[in-house]
Amino acid sequence: MLITTNGRFRALWASHTLTFGANTMATLIFPVLVVADHASHDAAPAAIAFAFGLPWLLIGLPAGVWADRIQPRLLIVWSCLARAATLGTAAVLIQSHGGRSDITLTALAAGLGTTLVVQAVATQAAIPDLVEPEERQEANTWQFRATSVIELLSYIVAGLLTSGNLAIGLAAAAAASLSGAALATRISDLPCRHGGRPEVMAGFRALLGPGTTRQATVVTTVWRVSAGLGAALSVPYLLEAQQVRSGALGIAMAGVGVGAFLGSVTLGRISDKVPHTARLWRIMLTVGALGGIVRAVDYPHPAASAIAFSLGGVLIGVALSTTSILVITQRMNTVDRAHMGQAAAAFSILSWGAVPVGALIAAPMLATFGPELAFRVAALVLLLCPALSLLPPLGRRLEM
Repeated sequence: MLITTNGRFRALWASHTLTFGANTMATLIFPVLVVADHASHDAAPAAIAFAFGLPWLLIGLPAGVWADRIQPRLLIVWSCLARAATLGTAAVLIQSHGGRSDITLTALAAGLGTTLVVQAVATQAAIPDLVEPEERQEANTWQFRATSVIELLSYIVAGLLTSGNLAIGLAAAAAASLSGAALATRISDLPCRHGGRPEVMAGFRALLGPGTTRQATVVTTVWRVSAGLGAALSVPYLLEAQQVRSGALGIAMAGVGVGAFLGSVTLGRISDKVPHTARLWRIMLTVGALGGIVRAVDYPHPAASAIAFSLGGVLIGVALSTTSILVITQRMNTVDRAHMGQAAAAFSILSWGAVPVGALIAAPMLATFGPELAFRVAALVLLLCPALSLLPPLGRRLEM
């Protein structure tokens, strides 16, 4: 088993898991603060979600170039330290009631998003140097298993803290980031990166060239736009439209983490029984679309809404983890190793970079339609993904 036999990958895996959990707690705590503050603007949750995701567009490409020219370990360590400092600052400001302003929380969210982008790109660039080619899908599967479990736990803990002292949660997240930095120092003996002039468009050429990679990238981008819409609208929808208690908020939001874990655990067994990767990919996208439908239905009671939201999240999480693992593994196996960081950055920009685009769309939707109707429209956007996956060339085959 890769996680027990490869100590360097285990350190990378643990560092990524801890710091991802720290970011997840902040993505729930910050919107709850502005929704609870009646003086905040109606579009503040969407603005914070946009700030969390905007660095994927602004910092993604430089992070990819850095990952190809600098030791990824250094990028990971410094991003963990920067995240810990940002979360500690947020905890102090919130405890002193100075961090509850929309502008302050939005700026802190942008800082956290920046650290996540740098670490995520550096992590993806480091994996091919730590594991053999035939072990890459297993490595990506372990990454998704860990992040799904930590996402589940982080949402539950953060949800329980919404009725208490949120500064404690942010301080704990800062401590987790410091632990992630300490673990990252154990990722030794990575090769020196290339000097010379970086080919900044190499990653985009690899992902947007002719063939199935382009199709997979387009579908993934549409999926992430929907994810951005959902991230920006979920908290206002549950707290205001459905009157879900704040203590149950984390449990309702944790469904995606449960689904992502289930999807990553069962991917190997399913892929052995489905002859073509493209077929499995389409099946999983359809499962995600069904999750959107479950969330979009009107339910008569707040408890039923919270349960349906969580169950729909399970289906979406299953689709998210399986499709992402397949596409990331495909990218690792088709991109030149010298441009692995730039390819990871390009994929992140075209996929996770779509999240702030969705959040940006969510702001006028909140103001025009209100949280309930806006959320239901956003949930149904997932239906576009299985439809797009049927188009050629992906409808024929997705090479791995």
